[in-house]
Amino acid sequence: MNKRMAYGVLLTVLGAALSVQGFTITQVTNNDYWDTDPRISGSNVVWLDNEEASPKNINFFDGTSTTKVGFGLDPDVYGSNVVWYNRGIFWYDGTSVHQLADSSGDPVRPQISGNYIIWGESVTPAQGQLMLYDIAAGTTSPTTFADGAMFDPVLSGSIIVSAQEDGKIMGHDPSTGKSWEIYDTLNNSIQQLAACGSNVVWSDGGGVWFYDGTSTTYLGDGANADVSDSYVVWVKGHGLYFYDIAAGQTHELTDLHAGSPRISGSTVVWSGNDGHDPEIYMTTIPEPASLLLFLGASVAILRRVRP
Repeated sequence: MNKRMAYGVLLTVLGAALSVQGFTITQVTNNDYWDTDPRISGSNVVWLDNEEASPKNINFFDGTSTTKVGFGLDPDVYGSNVVWYNRGIFWYDGTSVHQLADSSGDPVRPQISGNYIIWGESVTPAQGQLMLYDIAAGTTSPTTFADGAMFDPVLSGSIIVSAQEDGKIMGHDPSTGKSWEIYDTLNNSIQQLAACGSNVVWSDGGGVWFYDGTSTTYLGDGANADVSDSYVVWVKGHGLYFYDIAAGQTHELTDLHAGSPRISGSTVVWSGNDGHDPEIYMTTIPEPASLLLFLGASVAILRRVRP
């Protein structure tokens, strides 16, 4: 926690909010331990903190207050629902916590979106499968793509999007069992896949790529990208960038040692260093983003001024 943190003349400090020409960055956390791995759904945010050595706290922020809903790793959020891993898969439905899987299948990386929760399990030491929990039906079953192994599967609404080892990005509808090719990257080095509707982003070790359902755009150097229906966010160096899909423009959001950005609609959340430890920050990109331009180049950039 840095109680003496100050910013340049472009910013005014209003409690936990930093305002720049209508563009406000809110510091969600302000403590003496590490706050990392944020995820966002609407105005709801989850993240980890290391107040406890192990396992880590799972924190849920509903836009007003923060609740610790469990302990573990790999949190995800959809509405008021939170999932995470802690020697099993756990689901908080806004009221109660339910265990969906134990440690017997080595479950990993739960995700939630719409009516589904997914996670990976090991069938054998060399083979894995994707498990799917249907919230409405209350049932768990394995699900597989028709065309081979899945890498880094992500859940977008009711559709599972995954990369394959030949570089193809595939879609899969669990309700029908049908799979289809979304896009062939011709590159077997896909990393950090993310999807929202027809929008898909990924990195390949050389930069960030965006596919809008019709065409592909190279957004530049960086990694750890996420996408909504209107924007792409990613990390480049210590900075956080966003791409306005409608305008076709890229802007720097902050250079304050940002990491792990996630976006829902036009609201971005990330973990940034306040000079002492990582804290959770969030902001909403105004519509249209181009109104924030100044000096003919970029949006307001959050910078530290040494006291």
